Amino acid sequence: MAIDALPQASALTPAQRQLVEMARGMFECRGDIVRLSKALPHSAEELDGLLAALIRQQDLHPFSLLWMAALVAGREVDGRHVGAALKLCPNARIMLPARSQFTGDPAACMLEAMREDCLDPGSRTVGMLFVVLWWQENRSEPLPETAIGELRKLARIPLKKWREHEIHFALFHILLTLVDDASVKQILDSQKFRVDPHIQESGRRRLREIRRVTPLEWVRELKPAGSGLKRESPKQGRNGLCLCGSGRKYKRCCEGKQPAAPETVADAASSPMARFPQPSLEAVSAKGFTGNGSRATGDCSSKWMAPNSGCSI
Repeated sequence: MAIDALPQASALTPAQRQLVEMARGMFECRGDIVRLSKALPHSAEELDGLLAALIRQQDLHPFSLLWMAALVAGREVDGRHVGAALKLCPNARIMLPARSQFTGDPAACMLEAMREDCLDPGSRTVGMLFVVLWWQENRSEPLPETAIGELRKLARIPLKKWREHEIHFALFHILLTLVDDASVKQILDSQKFRVDPHIQESGRRRLREIRRVTPLEWVRELKPAGSGLKRESPKQGRNGLCLCGSGRKYKRCCEGKQPAAPETVADAASSPMARFPQPSLEAVSAKGFTGNGSRATGDCSSKWMAPNSGCSI
């Protein structure tokens, strides 16, 4: 959709700038989105103007969060924002259960945005499913020819490319059950496309969820904040060497035992290897163990730390 078609964006007020800065430091997780939903502008005009300003400024991360927060709060959102949301928001699927909250003609705006070739098959499938569901609930006439044309584009996508978009492939199966068009079936027959019963059943389950859940329930399925952070300490496998330095397998050593607390905080901080203790050379050579717990056939004491050595830890 052209930027000129967006609602008029006025200069941001200090309160709106503070809200944008607040969103810029947040993540796309359920806690942050729910928090933002309670701090949105009360006026629908202010909210639409804020979203339009973020699109014009290409401030994508705050727009994505504030747009989802508005849907979670049950606010009505200008339908002209759906095209930008499809292209900019990683979690654009939230628009499916929130389709009744868009004002104006969101289906026409979505079809206008889908004319661009930059959209991947997954985004196109979400956009097309939004159009079909919204149209069936708000219009009595058949789908417009532009919508059927977009469905033909999806039907021409090679099957091997759908393997990269398994979830959206299930949504594509939903579209085939909702829209009965001879030209689409002809394209699928030319590609020797066969409906997979398992994927079709998965699509039906997702359609029931889309029609049943609210945006707030959908957001609750997102990961909490910090769930994508890296582990600070190495994962201890049961068959790996115990990190206490005994040279024995973890399951035969410290599994199930409470770690001993250091006598003082200074003692814990003074050791540079306190966070990642390693077995000593003496312990390995004395026990004669390799990394997989079997008896060593030779002296591993000089080779267990060497790269590409036969002795692993």
